[in-house]
Amino acid sequence: AVKQNAPVLLTPPTSLVKETKAEIKRLKADTVYIAGGTGAISASVEAEIRGMGVKIVRMAGSDRYETSLKIAQTGWKNGTEKAFVATGRDYPDALSAGSAAGATGVPVILVDGKTGLTGTSRAALGKYGTKHLYIAGGNGAVAPSIETAMRGSGKTVERFAGGTRYETSAEIAKQ
Repeated sequence: AVKQNAPVLLTPPTSLVKETKAEIKRLKADTVYIAGGTGAISASVEAEIRGMGVKIVRMAGSDRYETSLKIAQTGWKNGTEKAFVATGRDYPDALSAGSAAGATGVPVILVDGKTGLTGTSRAALGKYGTKHLYIAGGNGAVAPSIETAMRGSGKTVERFAGGTRYETSAEIAKQ
């Protein structure tokens, strides 16, 4: 949202709430970026927005991990030297990382914090020239093996973690 200089507007998956529709009109938006597939925002909601004369850019992958990559690719077409990495298994660390990422102009890439980087994630981080990764969360959120793999691929890695999700959020905010 920061990269596109746009607000984040919420609506349920299957209906465009009047407040969100009114805000799209008030902003005189010419483009709406939809984060997620039709399970997140239905095709009927997309059609309703398109019916308002607004261009739609849907950023969706086969799952939340690939969707985070699509969002990054939309905002950082020419790549990025830095990115946050957060688990997609739970939201608090990604939420905290999102605020910091917006303030510093870098994307957030979701990973399965237990099983590691997918081949798609690894390829995207390589393709887009990402050299420095910030891990949001402790070892329980993003396994040490993921950090090791990122370092092994030549990336510098900095982990922001606390004893709780609240402390982790504070650590991210401090930096």
